[in-house]
Amino acid sequence: MNPPPTNRIRRLEPRDLEDVARISNAAIGRGESTYGPDGLTPEELRAALFDVPAQFESYVWDSDGGPVAGWAALMRHTNRDIYDTVAELTVFVGDEHRRRGVGHALVRHAMGRADELGFRVLLFILQPEPAYTLAWALRLGFRNVGWLVGVLPVGEQWRDVMVFERYLKGAS
Repeated sequence: MNPPPTNRIRRLEPRDLEDVARISNAAIGRGESTYGPDGLTPEELRAALFDVPAQFESYVWDSDGGPVAGWAALMRHTNRDIYDTVAELTVFVGDEHRRRGVGHALVRHAMGRADELGFRVLLFILQPEPAYTLAWALRLGFRNVGWLVGVLPVGEQWRDVMVFERYLKGAS
């Protein structure tokens, strides 16, 4: 599958927050997200995506005049300033746009911007299931650096998450 053209990727704007929440909450509802256990409100997302230092950017994939097809963000991993060269990569794609290269294009765009913005390391935090997300992270050049056991509440269970990292060009 060829990735779609990237000219549909643009910076996230406040008007996109309803779509971003809808897409995120669908993934949380399926138990595929490391966010949760409850849904995210547009107000919570506004704080996480806009009330941050300038180098933490967010992007959306426009879908021909319809709702946003997907979104990605270089998010602050921790509030400690010493880690401002580390970003957590987040990506979500709407159900109707999955398996069309939207997520791949968003991640590639975010990785390129992360390098331009001077980040040294990107983190991906994923659940071990579905397995295709882990394979996807590896294909994108991330490597598994560990597990956090029983930290993610999903329904009545506490699930594990895996931490992946990718060093960028500027990192030594």
